[in-house]
Amino acid sequence: MIDVKAASLGFSFTVAAVYIVCALAFYFFGSAALELFNTWAHGVDLSRIAVSSPRTTVGFLPAL
Repeated sequence: MIDVKAASLGFSFTVAAVYIVCALAFYFFGSAALELFNTWAHGVDLSRIAVSSPRTTVGFLPAL
């Protein structure tokens, strides 16, 4: 049987790691990261929903 606590903890750490990598990609590479993620979105234009305001720690930590 699957240990629910271990599975949920593992999933939450995985999602947090993906979020951090994504946030760092957009912070350091900006438009290049947006172009890369546009290729993964299969025709969805992500630039229409992208936010151009600067990222702050105050906005990053609650989302994490």
